[in-house]
Amino acid sequence: MGASVSVSKLCNFDKTSISNDRKIRYLEHTPFFQYLNEESIKEFAQCFPTTLRSRPGTNISLDSQRIYIVAEGEVDLSTSYPEEGTKVEARGYLCRKRQGDIVNVH
Repeated sequence: MGASVSVSKLCNFDKTSISNDRKIRYLEHTPFFQYLNEESIKEFAQCFPTTLRSRPGTNISLDSQRIYIVAEGEVDLSTSYPEEGTKVEARGYLCRKRQGDIVNVH
């Protein structure tokens, strides 16, 4: 089973590192933030070593070994998987993720 996102409102595609302070600002929009103290949130922010950015309409394949947090904009999450007994892949729209939402692919 594969998964991809179609980006609705982000900018240039790249994988970069950002400052820990900026990561903390992004994490303020997640459910994690309300449960962590200041020291814990700083440590937690270090668990996200890279930033993935993309242009609107771009499809991005996600790594099933990672957790993603939508820092800015929106993403549409969809999936595809081989249909048993045929050579066609089934595809489907799952949901739209917004700022602060967590995306995890199984």
